[in-house]
Parts: sequence; structure tokens; C-alpha cells
Amino acid sequence: MRAIRLFGLALGILVWAAGNSLGFAQGNLPPVYTLGFGDVASVVFSPDGRYLAVGPQGGSSVQLIDTSSWQVIRTLEGHTSGVTSVAFSPDGKLLASGSTDWTIKLWKVATGREVRTLTGHTRDVFSVAFSPDGELLASGSDDSTIKLWEVATGKEVRTLEGHTWGVNSVAFSPDGKLLASGSSDNTIKLWNVAGKFAPSKATLGVFSP
Repeated sequence: MRAIRLFGLALGILVWAAGNSLGFAQGNLPPVYTLGFGDVASVVFSPDGRYLAVGPQGGSSVQLIDTSSWQVIRTLEGHTSGVTSVAFSPDGKLLASGSTDWTIKLWKVATGREVRTLTGHTRDVFSVAFSPDGELLASGSDDSTIKLWEVATGKEVRTLEGHTWGVNSVAFSPDGKLLASGSSDNTIKLWNVAGKFAPSKATLGVFSP
């Protein structure tokens, strides 16, 4: 059975061993808790640690887990295909989910209600990330673009083009001025999004397997 495993991190220093196995300097660490799910693509804790959101690529519903009981307390239904990425807003009030149905959905965490659906990508959405101030949402897609969205209105602010293959991951810098994107074209691009409406870009490097 596929599962999510939660590890306590107080017993040692995290190191990466050969073969991409996860271990600790003091030996392998057993999971604290095992949660049974299908094919899980994304997991993320809420900023206050009260919730764990689960994006199952093998299913179209986002699961919200209460970390005090490790029970599913809300099932967020609305996507029509697998969920590939989930992200909490900095204040923990909203949850964003990206899907292979080509959409991004925003959910109200307190109620599980869908706030809005963001459409515009023309292939699967692989990654979503909130800016540190919570005003913008970035999404990376298999259509090789990144889109910036205004969270309050759902308006598409900008489409960032430059990658030649799908965008697998997006992340804002802590000050919100830069956006990093990783792609199957073997590059990472850094985008200056401080102006929001006219971002510039730089390619960090080309990586060979």
C-alpha cells in the first residue's frame, strides 16, 4: 500500500545518502505515523502546523488532515483529474491546488469551500506557490509557461515564457522579489517579479543528467 510517512526530525541531522535514500547521521529514522493513500503527488503543512494537505495524483480530491488526530477532516472536491501540487497561503487561510485538469483552485481552509478556479494553462499544472505577502500565486505547467495570478481577484497578471519544456516547480524568494522555476528543459530560471507586471528573467544554468 502506498503511504505518506511522517518523520520526527529531533533525533539527528538530516543527510542524503547514496542512491537518494533518506537517512540520518545517527541511523535510519522510523516513521512516526503512516497514513494510507493512493498515488500522492504533493503534501504540505499549514503555516501553523494544524493541517496537512494532501494532493493525490491518483485522485481528484484534496484531503485536509488534522495533525492533532491525523484524521482526514475535509475532502475538497472540484478537480476532474489528478492533483499534482498543493500550497497554503502565508496566513494559512487559503489552499491552492494544481491539477492535470489544467486548472488551479483556491479553497477556504476553514470551511473547505472552493473560492475560485483559475484557468488559462493549456496543459497539466505541475506546481503552485504563494508569494510571501500572499498577494500573488505562481503556477508552473506542462505548457512550458509560468502564470502569475492576483489572489484577491483571480486575475491573471502575467504569463512568463522562456522555458522550452514543462515547468515542474516554482518558488518565490523570501522577500518576494524573485521567482525560481525548474523545467524539464534542464534549466532553472530566475524571474524578477518585483514589478509584477514586467518581470525580467535570467537562466541560472543548464543541467545535464
